[in-house]
Amino acid sequence: MTGIGELWRGGTLTAVHEHFASAALRVWLGNAARPFGAVDEAPMLLVAMPAGQVHELGALLVGATAAHLGWQVTYLGASLPPAEIAGAAVQKRARAVALSLVYPEDDPWLPGKPNGSSRARVSRLGPNRPFSRSDCRGDS
Repeated sequence: MTGIGELWRGGTLTAVHEHFASAALRVWLGNAARPFGAVDEAPMLLVAMPAGQVHELGALLVGATAAHLGWQVTYLGASLPPAEIAGAAVQKRARAVALSLVYPEDDPWLPGKPNGSSRARVSRLGPNRPFSRSDCRGDS
């Protein structure tokens, strides 16, 4: 996708090409998680993008990876209000919520750090803290 983005920025490809490649990858990632059937006792991961966030590929990749590692995954999709994501997490009894963000430090929908009243453990996964098997088991 990086190469496609560079070709798009350079004018070799159009937005149509980039959107087609993204759609094909989206379908592939969505199908990649289907063969992995989680057991009922497996932890639940809720995957979503907060309001204003529409780039799904990272969220789909996390969902497919978690499904491969044995999690039950509920994928909510793009651009959802934070209260609805939180409500879905409670309703599904999610052990973890994965939020896919682009440029989170500039996002006006992210008001800041979670307050102390939340019982959820917040972990940042990314370049400075990679996803690991202990995240999937719920180990601290």
